[in-house]
Amino acid sequence: MAKLRQITTETLRHYDRIGILKPVYLDPNTEYRYYSITQYEKLGTIRELKNLGMNLKEIKEYFDNRNIETSRELLAQQKERIDEQISRLINLRKEVNRKIDFLDTIRSTDLDDTIRLKQFEKRKYVAFNRPVTDEIELSYDSVRLEGLLQQSASELPIFATTRYGGIVSKEDIEQGIRPLSAKMVIEYNGEEGVTKEDLIELPPGEYLCMYYVGNFWNREESVDRILAHMRQNNMKLAGDVLQMQWVDFTITDNTDEISYEFQVPVKRINVDLANKR
Repeated sequence: MAKLRQITTETLRHYDRIGILKPVYLDPNTEYRYYSITQYEKLGTIRELKNLGMNLKEIKEYFDNRNIETSRELLAQQKERIDEQISRLINLRKEVNRKIDFLDTIRSTDLDDTIRLKQFEKRKYVAFNRPVTDEIELSYDSVRLEGLLQQSASELPIFATTRYGGIVSKEDIEQGIRPLSAKMVIEYNGEEGVTKEDLIELPPGEYLCMYYVGNFWNREESVDRILAHMRQNNMKLAGDVLQMQWVDFTITDNTDEISYEFQVPVKRINVDLANKR
């Protein structure tokens, strides 16, 4: 029987012990187990039910009370489970594809310090309302933010994405506070379990952007460069500055590749109107 169904003899013994498939006859002298052709078919049913995702306890309960209605109900329940698994795998595949696309973008991007003007739509971020001041606070808030999203809809860690970073307040920049602190943020994509109090919104519009390769804490020089560029091009600061993680240590061990993108919201100054005033 084991050879016919391409299973082990121990599997048959286990099925006997748990009462899911007992032999029709057990020779008291040799302890040989004898099976019928109908049990051959039952073994096929067991295999089919296991392939549908049922465990042995569920299969035993099914065999203990079988009829058309219970069989139909069983298959309907398994179909629902399979549909859920398919949906989860589809979402996982989308996330993996997004990460691959992002890494391909990194490979084709020159991470120099050229200042570029980009257009962004409105964005929302989950943030903790406190600045981080050292590596311990940085790690702690990062874990909390990632955990918040993973408890809702996210299946994969946030590495290899541009969802994570810090935000520097417009007020601190205008007041010339040094060193500039940042609050940790993660882009909000509609995950459940996030309250309005945890959300901040970045307005749509033009942003001066610059890549920076180096330490998370050394942001003043990059911000000052962008502010100088703004003055030279008749622009003014229009909101908080985003220091978005571009390449982190989960992607590479090469510290020369750890990088960020500063995104500074700007508004253009009407030069003629300013001169009249």
